[in-house]
Amino acid sequence: MFKPHVTVANVVHVKGRFLIVEEIINNKSVWNQPAGHLKANETIFAAGSRELYEETGINALPQQLIKIHQWIAPDGCAFLRFLFLIELDKMPKKTSPQDNDIHQCLWLTADKILSNPCLR
Repeated sequence: MFKPHVTVANVVHVKGRFLIVEEIINNKSVWNQPAGHLKANETIFAAGSRELYEETGINALPQQLIKIHQWIAPDGCAFLRFLFLIELDKMPKKTSPQDNDIHQCLWLTADKILSNPCLR
């Protein structure tokens, strides 16, 4: 039976800026959306909200499902990823990641994100 890992991710947008979380992996900066794995007995919307809080300290609910993406990693591990939109009225004054893996949160334009080699 096919049993992919189920993950959630959030595109968080405020007035032309998008929220990126930065991790340091093997002494290298890596950028990603606030994202993570679905837990047992959790809805995908609850998982999106929880992952946003854990990685940024921001409490918000996913407003819209953007896409469901299936991916097979080079090692053969299968993933099913639910991507959500969270549109905020104003940029939070502060972010406070609860997850020790997150080095910092960045609010960047789409051009800055897409042109950066740090994308995960």
